[in-house]
Amino acid sequence: MARQWNVGAVSAVTPLGGGSINGAHRVEAQAGCFHLRVYREAQRLSIEREHAVIAAALAAGSSTPRPVPLKNGGTIGQLGCAWAALFERAPGAVIAREALTALDVERLGGFLADLHARLPQTVAFEVPRVGTSRGVERGNAWSASSRPS
Repeated sequence: MARQWNVGAVSAVTPLGGGSINGAHRVEAQAGCFHLRVYREAQRLSIEREHAVIAAALAAGSSTPRPVPLKNGGTIGQLGCAWAALFERAPGAVIAREALTALDVERLGGFLADLHARLPQTVAFEVPRVGTSRGVERGNAWSASSRPS
């Protein structure tokens, strides 16, 4: 990892539970504590699209963790055979599904509503259609009519 990211010596990599899509690990390094996402998705294009969405959310003022740049300037590295990205560590703690309360759900809904209001009406990349996992809508990918309401 230290060969790809400017984080200094890595002292610990701890797997985190709960990731249903990607592998998640806490990384403790000389430069601080980070979140490592190891993608199970083998298609780099999907990962690039995810990073474009993160950049759009950040540009819109959302409080989402930033990817840590690689030494080469990109944000998607390779660990073994898998694609990976290192992120700033987000404050807070994971809440187990069974421990979620109505207030937690209400707060999440408020966060998503705020994010929805902040995001631009269109973006320069393709966005999967709502209700699909692999299909991608072509053209003006993120428009008011294709945004979930």
